[in-house]
Amino acid sequence: MQQSAWKDPRVLVAVWAVLCGASLVATLVLEASPAPAPAPASREPGGPPGAECAAYVAEAGRQPAEAGREGREGGVLLFPRPGVGGENCRDAVRAHVAGGR
Repeated sequence: MQQSAWKDPRVLVAVWAVLCGASLVATLVLEASPAPAPAPASREPGGPPGAECAAYVAEAGRQPAEAGREGREGGVLLFPRPGVGGENCRDAVRAHVAGGR
């Protein structure tokens, strides 16, 4: 009966050495490649919100007033939309909510 080549310790050591060598080469290639440039920010953090964020926050401010005129009580559930026109409106929404308390 013939023995399988995978059970031979020399074959296992050779396969292990090839895999280690390949991972070393891959690591060196990845470390040598330049890092991707960061995406340009659409506005300065903490700066004034863009027009689309301002419109979104203004609409959220009108909703409670409309509900009050119609005799409905309750609040507005406001989720900051990621990427409104390429902007992150999270800071503008937080400032609006914090100012309304």
